Amino acid sequence: MKIGQKMILTFGGIALLFGAAGYISIHASQSALQESIGESSLFLVAGILDTIDRTIYSRVEEFQAYTTSLELKKFIKESNEEFEKISDPLSYIVSTDRQWTSVPKETVTDFMLELMSNEPAKELKQRLNFYEEKYGYNVLGEVFITNKYGVNIAQTGKTTDYYQADEDWWQIVRAKGLCVTDIEYDESSDTYSTNIGVRIDDEDGNFLGTIKAVLNIENVIEILQKAKEASPYKTAQFKLFDRNGKVIFADTEKYKQFNYIIEKKINDNIKGGKGYLLKEGEENEGEELFVYASSRGYRDYHALDWTLAIEYSTKEIFAPVAELKNIMLVVPVVIAVALLIGLYVSLNISKPVEKLRDAAVEISKGKLDITIDIDSNNEIGELAGAFNKMSKHLKAMVDNLNQEIVERKKAEEYIENLNKDLKSTVAMLTQSNRQLREFAHLAAHDLKTPLRGISTLAQWLVNDYKEKFDDAGRRQVDLLVERVERMNELVNAILEYSTIGRDRRKEHPVDLNRLVGTVLVETKPPANIKITINKKLPVVVCEETHLRQVFRRLLSNAIRFMDNPEGHITIDYTDKGDLWEFSVSDNGPGIAPQHFERIFQLFQMLNDSDQSKGGGKGLTFVRKVVELYGGQIWLTSEPGQGSTFFFTLPKALEVINEKEQLLTAS
Repeated sequence: MKIGQKMILTFGGIALLFGAAGYISIHASQSALQESIGESSLFLVAGILDTIDRTIYSRVEEFQAYTTSLELKKFIKESNEEFEKISDPLSYIVSTDRQWTSVPKETVTDFMLELMSNEPAKELKQRLNFYEEKYGYNVLGEVFITNKYGVNIAQTGKTTDYYQADEDWWQIVRAKGLCVTDIEYDESSDTYSTNIGVRIDDEDGNFLGTIKAVLNIENVIEILQKAKEASPYKTAQFKLFDRNGKVIFADTEKYKQFNYIIEKKINDNIKGGKGYLLKEGEENEGEELFVYASSRGYRDYHALDWTLAIEYSTKEIFAPVAELKNIMLVVPVVIAVALLIGLYVSLNISKPVEKLRDAAVEISKGKLDITIDIDSNNEIGELAGAFNKMSKHLKAMVDNLNQEIVERKKAEEYIENLNKDLKSTVAMLTQSNRQLREFAHLAAHDLKTPLRGISTLAQWLVNDYKEKFDDAGRRQVDLLVERVERMNELVNAILEYSTIGRDRRKEHPVDLNRLVGTVLVETKPPANIKITINKKLPVVVCEETHLRQVFRRLLSNAIRFMDNPEGHITIDYTDKGDLWEFSVSDNGPGIAPQHFERIFQLFQMLNDSDQSKGGGKGLTFVRKVVELYGGQIWLTSEPGQGSTFFFTLPKALEVINEKEQLLTAS
């Protein structure tokens, strides 16, 4: 064989070997690059899904907190009680629901308007307005509350139907306490949304009703759009699928269409898992790198089996490798250059890509502060820079999430400490109240014993030495007896005042017309005083003995101090919505404004002479009883113009145990 042929064969063999080595090197680089981008993107996808799950859970947590409202529970209890009074509630519900759904969509009936204007509905509308002002769109499409019969009792807007108990979400909420549904079109709020349903229980854990919020998925779309904007690749497409493979979000595609765009074979493989693979793109888009992960939920919120995928065009992500292929076609012309280029490819491309891969593996283990030190100005260097930016972005996102968790834990600890302090304070006040009551009884008992002795001794002096006393002596002894009696009245007043509200009240409906009539018989007003009741008095729920004391003491005061030869006392009341406002007026001497507060203080009287009876406790008892029931008392008066005493009583009397204990010991 000629030397030229040998040289040709030699150089050809070298060129062939170099070409084979170059092909292997490029293939290895592409695999490493694919693995690096796949691993890093997989971590990004998992982080985005976790952010979405936390966002949905934060809304769930807000409504779970709202269901603990005592006012809300009271409102639902009253609704349930009203339905319990209906002889056939099911027939009523079916009839009302038929009327509800029969009216046109744009029509709002008076009954619907009533459900949209009560207090819970107003509060929910304020929440919706707050979110809209904060985020610039309707975060919540609508919110409504049902009672235990499954019918709407408060709502922020018109719903498609009145009866909810026949729907799956309502049944799930009642059985499990929480329901978060897949995304669907909500006709009432005209939004594509996911529904959040939360169960509402009373203090004993009994079912009261439910609350449903229609959560606009715009917030989820916003998270994905921000992730899309932060991606270093222009061809990166973010797609969010539900459990059936329907599109929730696909970049510029309208998620309302819910088109099937995943092949069934791929959808079956990616359900409930995570990973990446190469697949053919849509509409001749070429081969794509498909990175996917499924949602895992957060705390007691179970995920909806959503899958988030990122599709990269291999033309873009493997662009550096493609350029190398073009270069390798020219290199075989010069064998020496081919060898150098082959060596360059091996040393300057494979190694950096391996660094990218190793860095991606470290990031997948949670080391988010890792960076790649590649001193290169070519595409590999740009890829490394983009990778470092992505790493910093991921670290910033995780740091923000961790900071949010820390702040929330601090808030929870702060609230827990406040609750502990409150319980401790209530316990201390309860013990102090008990000691004050015991002291009042012991002091009263110890005071009454020497008073009885003084009274008995005075009687002995009068009986045994009455012949030896002159008129002045007898007056002094009589004065001593009177003052002992007054001291005894003051001690009795202390005992009586300390026992008001001590025992648990037995509240029941009381007809005030009968009660006031009994009081008038007991007080026996003189003939020159006329007592008038302007109109028929209402029936109130209260402890009868307490309210009898209020009217008896107010009437007794008006009679005792009446200086008008034609006395006139008037009893009246006014309906103030949630309150009854009662009044007792007289045309007596009147009271100067500077004494208004003094007359309600224990043992304080405008006339402090020895002839004054009662010990100055009547109005003090009246105020204590009224405030015990959650009402208020005041007066209007001018000297010589008579006086009018006003006091209020709530129509629904509910006294908190702690408040009752404090008033009892005050």
